[in-house]
Amino acid sequence: MENLRHDRAVDIPNYDFKSYKSNIFAARRVNPSDVIILEGILIFHDPRVRELMNMKIFVDSDADVRLVRRIRRDTVEKGRDIGAVLDQYSKFVKPAFDDFILPTKKYADIIIPRGVDNHVAIDLIVQHIRTKLGQHELCKIYPNLYVIQSTFQIGGMHTLIRDAQTTKHDFVFYADRLIRLVAIFWFRCNFVFVNVMAQKIPFGFSVI
Repeated sequence: MENLRHDRAVDIPNYDFKSYKSNIFAARRVNPSDVIILEGILIFHDPRVRELMNMKIFVDSDADVRLVRRIRRDTVEKGRDIGAVLDQYSKFVKPAFDDFILPTKKYADIIIPRGVDNHVAIDLIVQHIRTKLGQHELCKIYPNLYVIQSTFQIGGMHTLIRDAQTTKHDFVFYADRLIRLVAIFWFRCNFVFVNVMAQKIPFGFSVI
């Protein structure tokens, strides 16, 4: 993860479910990217790994759904007997999930119930990532660009400015307050401090 974060490619060993071993000779090359998805059932266990994550997501599914998926995977991909799969699940897999995996749920920033069937939650996450990528691209183009972090005060003023029912007097008042905040922070940190806001305003203009 550290190598990927520093734009260095890495080789990831492939795990063989039949032999329960990692095959270093069949490693998969992973190149650095703006978005890196780190997946695993115990991925939140190590605090050093958690600190490398910008967003932590716990995908929660019904216990029966998890069992059906496990039976399908083990019988099809591993060629195991269904009785052995159920025996292993009840003796080892389910207790291990309750003792070691479920407790790490508290470290998640976002919990997605119903797993991949929760399209609304997935769409919200995708939109959030796209927004972050847009800010990241601007910072690449303008190295001295600093994006104002959203606060309740700034969010409230944005809401009023974007509202088509806002009067001209209120629009000018809150726009002036935003400009003052930008000027104050510019003098504090001596950066070109920009709050990106490209929105249609009630009077038919676009502002940035």
